Amino acid sequence: MNEYTASDGVKVEWIENGDQICVSAPVDGREFREWTGGRFAQALREFFRAEEDERLGRWRWPENPDYVVYPKGDGIVLAMGEHSGRGVEAIRTQANHTRTALHDAARAYFDAHPEPKPWHNAKPREVWVLSAEDGDEATTGAFEVKWNGSPATGHVYFARVGGNEHSMTYGNRSAAITAGRRIWPEGD
Repeated sequence: MNEYTASDGVKVEWIENGDQICVSAPVDGREFREWTGGRFAQALREFFRAEEDERLGRWRWPENPDYVVYPKGDGIVLAMGEHSGRGVEAIRTQANHTRTALHDAARAYFDAHPEPKPWHNAKPREVWVLSAEDGDEATTGAFEVKWNGSPATGHVYFARVGGNEHSMTYGNRSAAITAGRRIWPEGD
């Protein structure tokens, strides 16, 4: 498409040989024109595509943007090739079994959106037993959930129960945590 007229009468013209976009509209009886080109034109295209992806609740595969993924819940997604209109449903636990571009897109989505772990939603004053591997050091023990800073700018972290100010701490989303379960308060 080289020319488009928006619902309010603003015209957008794509000049291919110069890789430029011209936006024109009448302003106070005269025609107003604004030009942009090169990487700015490309950035605008990507911005509006990302805005539309967000509005439609889809994720676009960065490695191959012709493929989009729609999360359906419960570890199920619909991966679609925009160029073909073909799609396939994929389940998180089975996404590695088939080798097609659609399944690759689904796998990339699952890799970019890992399943939340129970400790990600830990609340201050709870106590958890955590296992963590930090480099060559592995640890298992009781950790209390603490709050650092204000609710607007702070974060939740785990501090070893009975430890001193220099004992181990982990952010609640630390990649070092390999397993965890809440032991206080009991329930849930």
